[in-house]
Amino acid sequence: MLITRAKIAIHLFTSIPENYYRNYEEEIIKNGNTGKGLLYAYIAFVRAVSENNLDQKNYILKLLDQHSEINTKSTQHHQEQLPSFVENLIDEHLSIPMQKQVKIGGFLLEGIIQKDVKKPVYIQSEQYSYHPQVHYKHMMYKDSILKNYAIYNYKIWAYPWWSSPKNELSSVEEYILERKN
Repeated sequence: MLITRAKIAIHLFTSIPENYYRNYEEEIIKNGNTGKGLLYAYIAFVRAVSENNLDQKNYILKLLDQHSEINTKSTQHHQEQLPSFVENLIDEHLSIPMQKQVKIGGFLLEGIIQKDVKKPVYIQSEQYSYHPQVHYKHMMYKDSILKNYAIYNYKIWAYPWWSSPKNELSSVEEYILERKN
């Protein structure tokens, strides 16, 4: 098996037959997120992503999360509430139209502002359903893809937001106003 890591794309070449790596589910259930089960799940995940099979991709991620030794459920309470709360406040208080659920570069962006700005502005709320270190790497990858699409990216972190929503909302507004036409 060969996995390339490049700035723009990742390519996976494997001689493992499909009927082997399709057994990732039983391997994960039997042995957890280790060994060949994890390798098979990765190959199946890459294939699902390349075929744009979102149901299969999400199923694999959910399966891996269920059999993970890291319990992410306790850390998700505020992160799950943050994006919709942020979107509602931006809509209500800043009167800036935000386009919701936009697909760009293989990602589903929660909210993007495109009207009256030089380049689109993506308001990214901290939200993760897996280990924070994995989330951070994923976020950095997402940033690099959005940069290729010339999209500004403003990150809202949970702690400062819940500590002082008014200050964070002012920061969002200032960021957007700096990028107005």
